Amino acid sequence: AIASYRALTGRSDRPFPAELVDRRVVLPPRPGSSAPPRILRTHEIAESLPNYHGALNATLSRFDAAALVEEGNVRDLTAEERETLHGCRVLRDMLRDLDRRITARPPDPDARYSLAEYETEVAEKIVPLMHETFEGLDGDSVQCLGEYFRAHGDAVRHAVARNVREMLREEGAEEGIQEEETLQEYAMRFALETTTTKGGEGEKEVPVLDMVIIGCTMPEHVTEAFEVAQKLQEGQRGTSGKQVDKTL
Repeated sequence: AIASYRALTGRSDRPFPAELVDRRVVLPPRPGSSAPPRILRTHEIAESLPNYHGALNATLSRFDAAALVEEGNVRDLTAEERETLHGCRVLRDMLRDLDRRITARPPDPDARYSLAEYETEVAEKIVPLMHETFEGLDGDSVQCLGEYFRAHGDAVRHAVARNVREMLREEGAEEGIQEEETLQEYAMRFALETTTTKGGEGEKEVPVLDMVIIGCTMPEHVTEAFEVAQKLQEGQRGTSGKQVDKTL
């Protein structure tokens, strides 16, 4: 039997493969609104997350060190003040670099295709850099950074899904991905629909894969996977136009 164990990842020339997943993100209500937060999939959000740029600008403003810059124009700063000013500059440069990777799109080499890559970057580069730059932060600064990284993490999720979609379309992915379809639905459908011609008398198309094995870390992932398989078993047509009857 031939099985696929990596149906939700794509070939990539990067250390981390592209992830074919539309993840959930939480959109907070507008300031002053009593509406509850909305939970959407990344493919349901058009261009960018509305709360991300607000969190970015608030954090850049928090660490602009404008008062120290003005003081430095009229007197010599203390060693501690110079360290604080340097730390603010390092942090703001880091935030701009992170923002640049949010806006980068294919074929830009800085475009993100993997959430795992970002999470590794946070653990191995960003957190150590912040510890090296600041000996300590006040409560308001910690809260500001926490809100920023929550919003930025969701923005990365959105950017990854957006970039993977563009990459697949540029490479001619099976007549394109349906707008209402999540990337994981597309990936599973593609794996289950793909056929090849079997030689011999009465040539016929047979499945390339006998099974698709999906790792599910949450109960809803199991439900989603079986919903896709159920649609195919019921004979619904995919974008290839072929009637299929495969199993997950």
